[in-house]
Amino acid sequence: MTGTVVHTAERRHHCDPGVTTRKIDHTALCAPPPPFDYALVEPTPWGYPAGTVWQCECGRTWVSQGSPAVNMPGVCTFRREGRFERRRRERR
Repeated sequence: MTGTVVHTAERRHHCDPGVTTRKIDHTALCAPPPPFDYALVEPTPWGYPAGTVWQCECGRTWVSQGSPAVNMPGVCTFRREGRFERRRRERR
């Protein structure tokens, strides 16, 4: 199947709490260089322990819940910060 893209849908903003990018070192690779220069780094419970508040550039705030289970130590989950939580945090 061949063809061209005629129109690309506009994406709404999507928050990615704790996700960062890092530059790939192409000299350390033993394979041909990939077509991209950056890699996504997923958040870990060690970098964002439970209770850590992360703010997106759009202004939304997210609270880290840490690891969802004992057998998932490298996974970190987030939830939206509630209005009353934010008020309580800002009063301190």
